[in-house]
Amino acid sequence: MKGPDALGYWVIDIKLPPGRYEYTFLVNGSRLVPDDDGEALRADGFGRENSVLSLNDGPREFEQPCTFTLSEYATMSHSLPEQARSIMEPLFQNDPSNIVSKHVFLKLQEGILEKVRPDTLKSAVHNRHAAFKKARTLLAETDYGVSIEIDPTLLNATAFALESGQDPSFLKDVLTAGKGKTPRQIAAVIELGETLDYVGMAPETLLLIMKDCLSKKSGPPANRKSHGACDRKTPKR
Repeated sequence: MKGPDALGYWVIDIKLPPGRYEYTFLVNGSRLVPDDDGEALRADGFGRENSVLSLNDGPREFEQPCTFTLSEYATMSHSLPEQARSIMEPLFQNDPSNIVSKHVFLKLQEGILEKVRPDTLKSAVHNRHAAFKKARTLLAETDYGVSIEIDPTLLNATAFALESGQDPSFLKDVLTAGKGKTPRQIAAVIELGETLDYVGMAPETLLLIMKDCLSKKSGPPANRKSHGACDRKTPKR
């Protein structure tokens, strides 16, 4: 980030494809702080919280999913501690998915930045990897498997919801209710549900809201204002 400017702000411009992003600020190279102005907060798996940003639309030239290959991991892994390599390498010996490896590697980097205990780091990385495997299975069972290779947005949303503790059968109901919607419309509803679940909404009420969003003709809107439940900004806890 560059700054401070005349008002004391530090800024950076990043072009991002549509999707869901977790982020936090690294202050003075040592302290991680979530964004007070972020859309929502989510537990990071290390006892702290990340800010969440959801981009449901964007310039066409940035719509291609950003992938991460194992060769890139192999290059980066040389600069990682031996313990970090020992966590990652077994996970991908028989699972060459570059989409999954990217997100698992990011979780590893996040834990290293936070200087978490070795057992906590290993648990968080394994949880993320397991969440993506479960998400692939859920999408295959509900006939969304093809969408993974075209656009991983729905895979990512489902995996992050599983990682945060949402029940697989609950998400299966949501995916089934989304028949006829685009993967990105369903992903937006799953992301909404994860946020509402995080602030403590009862599962029965949450499922009704998510199904109601999916029953709308247009699905959750990307960049337009309305007063429906699908558009409401959820307050932080």
